[in-house]
Amino acid sequence: QLWWRFMLNGEAPGALRAAVGGIAATMAMSVTQLLRSRSATPAPPTDDELARAARLVCASPDVAAAIALLGDKRLLFAPHDRAFLMYGVQGDSWIALGDPVGEAAAAIEVAWRFREHAHRAGARPAFYQVSAEQLPLLIDLGMSVHKIGESASVPLDTFSLEGGMRKGLRRSHRDIARQGVTFEVVLHPADGVLPPPLTVSVVRALGLVSLAVVSSYVVANVSREAPVRLLGWELPMPGWRLALMQLAVAIADWTLATMVLYVLLPDGHGMGVLAFSALFLLAQVAGLLSHVPGGVGVFDTLMVLLMKSAVPVEQMMATLLLYRLVYYLMPFVVGAALLVAYEARARVVRAANGSPRGIASR
Repeated sequence: QLWWRFMLNGEAPGALRAAVGGIAATMAMSVTQLLRSRSATPAPPTDDELARAARLVCASPDVAAAIALLGDKRLLFAPHDRAFLMYGVQGDSWIALGDPVGEAAAAIEVAWRFREHAHRAGARPAFYQVSAEQLPLLIDLGMSVHKIGESASVPLDTFSLEGGMRKGLRRSHRDIARQGVTFEVVLHPADGVLPPPLTVSVVRALGLVSLAVVSSYVVANVSREAPVRLLGWELPMPGWRLALMQLAVAIADWTLATMVLYVLLPDGHGMGVLAFSALFLLAQVAGLLSHVPGGVGVFDTLMVLLMKSAVPVEQMMATLLLYRLVYYLMPFVVGAALLVAYEARARVVRAANGSPRGIASR
């Protein structure tokens, strides 16, 4: 009965009052946590977000910032894409990797935004492998700082496993080599990142416009038979059957051209077929609009610029030269040989048909 009467008569000991108050507060906090709505786990980055992050990564002096382009971490951007932060989700923890990437003022803003988003989702924010320059910011965020290791720069041109001090490293190297462990840098398939001002959204919009133009051409041939008059020119309509055949031949031609250049790219470019096809077709359309025969110079320059983030310039130029030989020169040589053979055979036939009657050949 003492538990229920002490609030009324004040005869209960102070320790009992404190215990009951602590239990009530703990129960209230527990119920609040149980009833608190949690936000859904953030989704992996989209192609557009990776392209936005790539522009900041290219301008960052920290090579570790490129880890964000692997696509396995969530990305959080500051307003106007002036900075971003990459993080992973593990249970109730949101763990940011490294320093925010981008402008200093925007980096501070995105760090605070990360903390707010994590708390709103009922998660614990944390930062992993941050530099010493970020310690004041972490303290302002209310974080506790723990040193877990150090980083070092090793000059690879003079590094060697020889010597007594590297005995342990040599033994470890032999052990992992015996187990068949290998090291390889694997680029993300979507990391043929479009250079500014191109983005995935821009290329997608250009694709939709092109699709609308082609679709309008086919629909016009289905619904109209009279020629089109434009600025004094009269353009006859080929008909829907011929229009579909033109479309099929064009798709086959550009698909084969795309695949030829794609298979000639050097190993390790890390670009998927669809991403490469978008760049290839964009450069092809620019070459056609320039009215330069074969798009020489225009197409090649654009491909070098669009692919410079995936393929070095000198390798891309050599690849384009080989592509010109395979896709343009070889068909020309084969066609020229067939033409010569055809003309030679036609001359023989004409000579035989024009010979006097009674002369026969065996």
